[in-house]
Amino acid sequence: MNKQLNFLKTYRMHKGFLQRNLANQIGVDSSIFSAWESFKALPPVETQNKIAEILCVRVKDIWPD
Repeated sequence: MNKQLNFLKTYRMHKGFLQRNLANQIGVDSSIFSAWESFKALPPVETQNKIAEILCVRVKDIWPD
């Protein structure tokens, strides 16, 4: 299991967001967000920044190098 998958889901759940709610906040379909969370795709950098801002964490906390 990829650590990046765990970080995004863990932070989202810790902050009390449902997948569809966070997807709506950043303006994407929940199926796209699900693909990011299962690491089938990686969000664009701008979207990574937006997600990190909403979750009040650093981008590198969710997507480490």
